Amino acid sequence: MILTSATVGYLGAETALFGLSFVAGIKAWQILKTWDFDKATPRQYANEKNAYLVSTVIVFLLFFKILLAVFLLYLIDSLTPFIRAAMCGVGVLNATILGWELISIKLILLALFGLWMRSDAKDREAFNYPFVSFKFKFFLLILALMAV
Repeated sequence: MILTSATVGYLGAETALFGLSFVAGIKAWQILKTWDFDKATPRQYANEKNAYLVSTVIVFLLFFKILLAVFLLYLIDSLTPFIRAAMCGVGVLNATILGWELISIKLILLALFGLWMRSDAKDREAFNYPFVSFKFKFFLLILALMAV
């Protein structure tokens, strides 16, 4: 592994964001288990407050994951001097077995991030939180893909 300040920064940021994503995933799972908007219990009220908090944390995470995806493109291009026969980022991606798979997963995740943010925006517009169950299940799917 080539350790430059950019790779260390990227790996540190990805690790921190994944840890925060994991905690948000656990909280989303807890909310999913007890979510019932039709009940007027203290537990449901706490779920609604926690759902808003977790959704805000996830939006924060996804925003920084989008920025890190752009930074990854810079990072790949900055590694060209360290890899023999790599003249650009394509050479860096070809130098490793999983280079193109990494970029493919990142692009798929970016599309999923956009879908999640759209469902969150629609959920925040509505009064009765119609997409909470969907968006937290969807986030757990995204979290599983982020773990890969």
